[in-house]
Amino acid sequence: MNIREKLIMLAQEGASYKDLATTYHIWQMESGKKYESVCDGCHGAITIADSIYPDSLRHLNKPPVVLFYEGNILLLNKMPKVAIVGTRKATSYGMSVAEKLGYTLVNAGVPVVSGLARGIDVASQRYAADRGLAIAVLGNGLDIYYPYKNKVIQDTIAEKGLLISEYPGEVRGTKWSYVARNRIIAALSSLVIVVESPERGGSIHTAEFAMELGVPVAAVPGDIFRITSRGTNALIADGAMIITKPEDVLSMINVVAYTNDKHGLVDILREHGGIMNISVLRGYYDSTGSLMKDIAYLEMKQIVKMEGSVVILIE
Repeated sequence: MNIREKLIMLAQEGASYKDLATTYHIWQMESGKKYESVCDGCHGAITIADSIYPDSLRHLNKPPVVLFYEGNILLLNKMPKVAIVGTRKATSYGMSVAEKLGYTLVNAGVPVVSGLARGIDVASQRYAADRGLAIAVLGNGLDIYYPYKNKVIQDTIAEKGLLISEYPGEVRGTKWSYVARNRIIAALSSLVIVVESPERGGSIHTAEFAMELGVPVAAVPGDIFRITSRGTNALIADGAMIITKPEDVLSMINVVAYTNDKHGLVDILREHGGIMNISVLRGYYDSTGSLMKDIAYLEMKQIVKMEGSVVILIE
């Protein structure tokens, strides 16, 4: 039994994150390998040991050691991707905005990431589902429809897009599993958009995860008298980018790419001949976490690479 088979078996048996992570890291130390491709031709699950596993997830504080999936796994590494999230108790205005944002992104060839909850999530992915550009991150196993009224769109995404979950088969979601999946939504995305949300809730959790990871956040302004606008208006007040028309999202992706690719870390590396020790780079940052987020982002875009403790510019 190879490491991939063992991790999947343990996950299916309900092993905890700690048990899965311990098993993987013991294998990693014993084998002397970092990340090995063991998923050639596989279907249904990938592990952190697989080459197709996104680097952005590896840099999470608690990365999912196993991801179960249905659909086109290649979507997982298609860039850029944009997350659209929001309250389950959406207004007709919020639903309309979510649908239009999803439509705008898909017509530009950009996958839409969301949690497939009722309300904003589903509205954002209706158009993307039919066109094979929806990535739904579930807080329950892939055999569960929650809510059941999402069965048709969930089946469509499984057939044409991509469903992923860190929970096997018929595992039902909990309050905490739905919060935990939001970190995956944030880490997979180049931009997180919150359409409507109260001051606390899953969408705000996703935005907070994004901020911690250095992923830009945008929000749609709303009626100051509505509870479902308090969260988005607060995000804007705290510095989130504001969406005033659907087309804004396309320029935001370009701005995000330009900001991360052409300034900051890239410029520092250029000034030092394209190669620097990470201990020296640390002096240019407020925290090691911020530095590692930038390195992870640029590695994902194949602009830099790490070799031991050295960061190398490869553009």
